[in-house]
Amino acid sequence: MLGCKSNESLQAFLKTNKDAREIYQRYSARRQMNNLLYKLMERGFILMLSKKHESRIYITAKLKTPAELVAAILKDREKNNLKKQLAEASGLL
Repeated sequence: MLGCKSNESLQAFLKTNKDAREIYQRYSARRQMNNLLYKLMERGFILMLSKKHESRIYITAKLKTPAELVAAILKDREKNNLKKQLAEASGLL
């Protein structure tokens, strides 16, 4: 997730960081951000709280840093990797 204290600091950050700029452009629309948040919530990485007719979203996470979130997602991907499981199963036969 990206966040800055002011719009000016956000623009300055995005000018210097190409990867963050691409992520910001992709997920700055509300619909795409909601889809991303719902996927993270379904998989148990975050807990999302929001009121129906309010534009704010409150997110709590067990993981304190974005790096911990990335590591947890990669670990989950590795655990649920169907191709790897099939390769291991065929190797055992």
